[in-house]
Amino acid sequence: MPNPQPARKAIEHDLAVLVRALEGLYRSRKYPLERAQYLLLLALREGARPSGDLAATLALDHSTVTHRLRRWKRVG
Repeated sequence: MPNPQPARKAIEHDLAVLVRALEGLYRSRKYPLERAQYLLLLALREGARPSGDLAATLALDHSTVTHRLRRWKRVG
């Protein structure tokens, strides 16, 4: 069986470069939402879900999700 390590390392490198490029693009365009907010909104487009599920799915801290949801609810 071939060693999967070189392929994993190549993918990890490519993902790191992609993430860095996307972060630079994000900063240069001055988007009104942070990345976590954007991901949360995308997840909510699929329908209401418990905040714990959203946090786990998006790899966010539960307190971050609940804080954001409360704030959005206050402002409508």
